[in-house]
Amino acid sequence: MASTPFRFLDLPAELRISIYDLVLCTLSPPEPRLTRVNQDLESYTPFVPLLGHYKFDTALLLVNRQISHEATDVMLKYHLFIRVVTYGVNLCHLLSVWEIPIVTIGKASVRNFKGFVMNYSIKTRDASPVPKNHLILLQKDFPLFCKALNWLEPSPESFDHRAVLYNPFKNTRSSGYLGIAKQTLLVQPYRDYLTRIESFKLEGNICQKLARDVTERVKRDSLLEARPLLEALNNVKTYGDEFYDDGDYIMALKTWKRSTMQMIGLAGSPIWQRTKAASDPSDGIPYHIADIVFYLHLNQVAGIIVVMQILKIEGKLDQARKCWPILLEALSGSFFAVAKLGTDWEPLPVHCSERFFRLATAYRILECNSVIARDYIRIAELYLPGNPDILAEKARIEAWIAELAELAELEELEELET
Repeated sequence: MASTPFRFLDLPAELRISIYDLVLCTLSPPEPRLTRVNQDLESYTPFVPLLGHYKFDTALLLVNRQISHEATDVMLKYHLFIRVVTYGVNLCHLLSVWEIPIVTIGKASVRNFKGFVMNYSIKTRDASPVPKNHLILLQKDFPLFCKALNWLEPSPESFDHRAVLYNPFKNTRSSGYLGIAKQTLLVQPYRDYLTRIESFKLEGNICQKLARDVTERVKRDSLLEARPLLEALNNVKTYGDEFYDDGDYIMALKTWKRSTMQMIGLAGSPIWQRTKAASDPSDGIPYHIADIVFYLHLNQVAGIIVVMQILKIEGKLDQARKCWPILLEALSGSFFAVAKLGTDWEPLPVHCSERFFRLATAYRILECNSVIARDYIRIAELYLPGNPDILAEKARIEAWIAELAELAELEELEELET
């Protein structure tokens, strides 16, 4: 006797809603995925960040029209989706460092995404009309996103910001969905985290008084105090050092990297100029801030080198070599970021020696170029003669060169014998 097929739509509406809620609204922790930074050909870069993606099982939306309408209704009432589009700025690096999860990214997937309640566009003044990023965020992650934007390079006030609120249920029986409470929830992160952005517009399905209040708050002036900033940077460095000493090199790198990104964004903003001007010259605090920023970058280089060494020991030399662009970025930032702060900080011999020492070590570990490695360690020694760490690395490089010479000699003998 043939069994009777199960008809999902025969279930009571309340039970179907519970199933939709379970499938579409119960999210597991975001999964990290490799994502190319660029969204178009003109912005190509070899760097590939690791972005956190929420996993949405949306197959249920494709069963038939009735189920699609019912399930979509439940999903949109539970989740507040925010669409972000950028012009002239790529946010993938920022998303990666700040570990901001996304729902989806890319022009094609976002274009077909229905039901977002706010569209947020960020645009440089002379940007191409072709967007760099299309992405969807959840409202619960939007405060962290706005907090990260506060350190956007060169600074958040260098961009035009426009937010438009939409009600996906405007012409339905749920037309009151985007009431004042949800409107306030959506725009509160702007009020909490963004400052001094003259070109900020808040439009769409929003209470005009709320829009005016938030816009005025976003445009207001702000001032950082130099001493608390110095103390905060010292704490970050110590926090990262503790991770490093405990062998958690990835967490150490994330801690240092996030702080240096903040400082690069701050350095390009008028806030930093006013902070420097308001500080007491006798304290020399801007100088000390620049010095910490230098070592935050150099610590990243040291951490990346350790990761390279671990990968090499595990027989993953090719994977270790993929860290090279990230190492160069941190190394160049050690002087570039400090110069951008515009203080009276100047590199001492120990600073220059550290950079060449790190480079020489990286070349040796990656087995890239023994001649360059030898030259760099010799330059490091010129800056700091007799330094035991430099002498130990010099010995390792010389041993590597001797090994390469021995291998070359063996290969030559084998050729002669054949």
